[in-house]
Amino acid sequence: IKAGVGPVIEDPIRTRNDLDRLRDFEPAEDMPELAETVRLVVSELGADTPLIGFSGAPFTLASYLVEGGPSKQQSLTKAMMLGEPELFRALLER
Repeated sequence: IKAGVGPVIEDPIRTRNDLDRLRDFEPAEDMPELAETVRLVVSELGADTPLIGFSGAPFTLASYLVEGGPSKQQSLTKAMMLGEPELFRALLER
């Protein structure tokens, strides 16, 4: 899906049942290309050059899961935070 054209997350997390169907992330299984890319970059950089990476914080990732993709307003995320704080906390912990 192209940016700005539609949702990034096909089935957003909006209920406890949605959260229950979300399985744990397994890097080797879910993103083997990423591990291989990091391995290749580190081998090219050598031992004297550190590699710094970026990963979204729990709030950013949770917001994507709730909204279905990027959102400037994050209305659905805020609604869950205020209306179902236990559910939002559980999502952050996942």
